[in-house]
Amino acid sequence: MFYRNIKSKIIVVFSSFWMVSCASTGYLVENFEEYQIAHETVSILPVDVKINLANQAKGITQDDLERKEKSDSLAYQKLLQSRFLARFGKGAYTVRFQDVGDTNTLLKRNNAFDEDGKINKTKIELSKFLNTDAIMTTSISLSKPMSQGGAIVTGLLFGVGSANKADITVNIHDGKTGTLIWDYETTLEGLAFTNQDQLVRSLVANVSGTFPYKKKKK
Repeated sequence: MFYRNIKSKIIVVFSSFWMVSCASTGYLVENFEEYQIAHETVSILPVDVKINLANQAKGITQDDLERKEKSDSLAYQKLLQSRFLARFGKGAYTVRFQDVGDTNTLLKRNNAFDEDGKINKTKIELSKFLNTDAIMTTSISLSKPMSQGGAIVTGLLFGVGSANKADITVNIHDGKTGTLIWDYETTLEGLAFTNQDQLVRSLVANVSGTFPYKKKKK
């Protein structure tokens, strides 16, 4: 009987993995074309990841989630760069992206992280020592707004930090002035986002229509 109940819960959980709904908002500075002409290189910073402890599987602690947040930060950063390039292809942008390995080396060299691993420099300061024209920042807040039973099954299947809701914000700031020139916010629901690549694929697919540095079609 217990096995049958667990099996039925697993079926319910799996049936929800592929149901994705997106609510998105965006902002683009009015004179963006002026920035686009001036910009050649964009830095993608490590992603600010936050995982909600609520409804995680039994035994998972806040320390577990914080360790997962730190490891996911760099994983998401690397995936963002590769997925943007894979989605649009070489030559589709008017800018190029700084290699994230170089970005992270320069961040460490210039003591750009505080004790919690968060960036402690302004966008203007970052742009100067990264030697890029614009700074892309991303925040991902993962949560699991489901019943305790469903959460337990998902935790058993996917482990620490599994979630079925992601609130995501992507910003681009001008490096010279620190001005916010592009903002994209979206909520992705219905997937078990333990697979970082799965989440980034969904994000980039939604960003593709509004990403500002695309070359104009002739």
